[in-house]
Order: sequence, then C-alpha cells, then structure tokens
Amino acid sequence: MKAVLDTSTAVQIMASRRRLMELKALMKRGLIIASSQYLLNELERTLHIRFGLTQQQSRARTNAFAKITLIVKPIEILELCRDPTDDPIIATAVAAGADFLLTEDKDLLEIKAYRDIKIINLAEFLRTIGDQN
Repeated sequence: MKAVLDTSTAVQIMASRRRLMELKALMKRGLIIASSQYLLNELERTLHIRFGLTQQQSRARTNAFAKITLIVKPIEILELCRDPTDDPIIATAVAAGADFLLTEDKDLLEIKAYRDIKIINLAEFLRTIGDQN
C-alpha cells in the first residue's frame, strides 16, 4: 500500500509523537510513503516560514522525512484542482501509484478520489487501515 502525504499532513505527523509512532508502525507493516521534490520543497519552506525553524533545521527535518519516502518524479501535471498549487500533489500520487493521498486541504478533500487514489485526511486513513486489520 502506498500513500502520499501533502505538506499539512506531513507537518501534522512531525508535530505529534503519537501520529509519528502510528505511521512508523504502518510502515513496518508495509506502508510505503511516496513524495516528490515539489512536496519536499514545500515542506522545507513551510517549516521555515510558518513554523519559524531555521533554514538548517527545516532542511534537516525535510531530509529526514525524505529518507523514509519513495521519491517519484511526476510526469504529467494535471489541471484538475481549483488551486493550481494542488495539481502537483495529485500528480505525485499518480506517479507513485498511490492508493491514498492524505491531506487536510479542503479543495483536495472535495475531490474524494482521482483514478484509484482515495483522497482523505489522516484520521480517516488511520481508521480505514485499523478497520482492515
């Protein structure tokens, strides 16, 4: 099973020890987290600008996150979303062959699914995966 985390979800996991432990447990059971350079750049920028980390701290946390992800290169950027900055996120999920795109973004959540990719928030994902076990 593969999932792509948008920036809001990645930050949410980094900020919560419990969520981080849940994610690590799922990865031990085979969950693959995929990302792209676009998402990694956005994560680093968000950690620096919105959360006040130094550039060095932001880069270090982003690099640590990158080490546990499968980095993909989206080939096609679709014009699907109301907010064009969301299109590369869906393109990352497509390129990864993801089963899930995890987000807190209302515009993305309204789409609900694209191709075979379910677009849901982290809490719903954890409930869904818990129900499957």
